[in-house]
Amino acid sequence: GYDDRIRALLAFSQFVIVGLIGLFIYVGYRVKIKQSKR
Repeated sequence: GYDDRIRALLAFSQFVIVGLIGLFIYVGYRVKIKQSKR
């Protein structure tokens, strides 16, 4: 029903947000390592 759709959308958006944050941290970490090696 309607409720299930909202719940699924919330779960999906949460997953996407967590993934983006993880990717951002990973990229920032890699960039930091590259800069510190110089």
